Amino acid sequence: MNLHRIVLAGVLMATLVAIIPAHKLTEPQYVAVHKQELVLIDETRLDLGLTPLKESIALDNSARQKCSDMVQYDYWAHNRTDKEWSQFVFANDNGLQAAGEILAKGFDDRIDEHNAWMASPNHKAEIVGYYTEFGSASCTYHNGVNLTVVHFGRR
Repeated sequence: MNLHRIVLAGVLMATLVAIIPAHKLTEPQYVAVHKQELVLIDETRLDLGLTPLKESIALDNSARQKCSDMVQYDYWAHNRTDKEWSQFVFANDNGLQAAGEILAKGFDDRIDEHNAWMASPNHKAEIVGYYTEFGSASCTYHNGVNLTVVHFGRR
């Protein structure tokens, strides 16, 4: 096992100590959930011989904006009628050549969420795609259901 995998496993173990519902997150817990999502995605990528993703503040911001937008405008989709998901990404980082988005709804457990993404060919394709950067956000929908937005990018 290489050093990178050992470090990732250590981070994963630290964030798995408590699975916290996204709607009850404090800022330090939000960071732990974000890290757990990145670790799970990077473990999958490493298992397939792919490079891990770099965290991106710009993609975190675009994911947070998209999550808030879905709550504010009461929709659950990649696009709303007058705005495409990619507008959130490129408004925060216009230096990207390509971007991707995956969404999850109703998961309190990041492992279950990740497994659901990996069971979906389209979501899995984004996770193992040619992206180099990652950003995520979690928020709570009107009915208390957790939403997760993950944005990917490549320069």
